[in-house]
Amino acid sequence: MFPLTQLHFRVLATCFIFSVASTNVFAYPDNDVTEMSLLIQSNNMYFKFPGTVDQTKISTIELTWWQVFTGSIEGGLNISYVELSQKDNSSVPAYDASGYEVGIGFRSKFIQTETVNVGLRMSIDYMALSGQTNSNKDVEVSWVKYSGGADFEFFPSSSISALAGVSYTSIDGENKVIDTTNSLVSFSADKPEGYYAGVSFKSGRSGKINMTWHGGYRSGVYLTFSNQF
Repeated sequence: MFPLTQLHFRVLATCFIFSVASTNVFAYPDNDVTEMSLLIQSNNMYFKFPGTVDQTKISTIELTWWQVFTGSIEGGLNISYVELSQKDNSSVPAYDASGYEVGIGFRSKFIQTETVNVGLRMSIDYMALSGQTNSNKDVEVSWVKYSGGADFEFFPSSSISALAGVSYTSIDGENKVIDTTNSLVSFSADKPEGYYAGVSFKSGRSGKINMTWHGGYRSGVYLTFSNQF
């Protein structure tokens, strides 16, 4: 696995400490609401390498825990199983890799009415993958990802809602081929802007199923199952 650099460790440690501190400050018994969500996705991303842009297929199974701090602020922890596949690269050898991604996030609904909700969100994630190139050389891929966005939810009925949102994502990534030279190449997200639209269906009293189509930063379809406790 790709090791955590000192910078990556500091960023994640700072976010973890802030998350724990925020829980102590904001968590009240009246707001003790927990939400668990399962995200399944498979889509394409475009990574910017020196001189070229390469398309990458990414598949993710993500489990996220959300906890209400106040009536409008929630904090989340997530862990994911991730697979990356690059077949026609010009900057780095084509490879298949798998591993994990962990991160924290915050979201807040600053407008809540019977017909519409408007919220803001931000997150930071660390990913580490390992695999092999087409020439059977070991490869390691890692990134630190920063993301922020706005979400809109409209309620045409009591059981169905319409979803839309925009985002901006920055990636600081590294691709390392392990051989006699241990070549290391940095990359970033070619399309930092993202957007989505979809629908949400209520399942029981506290469950939801979201189906969304995403463009820009990640192009593809997301399926999310969530439930509050």
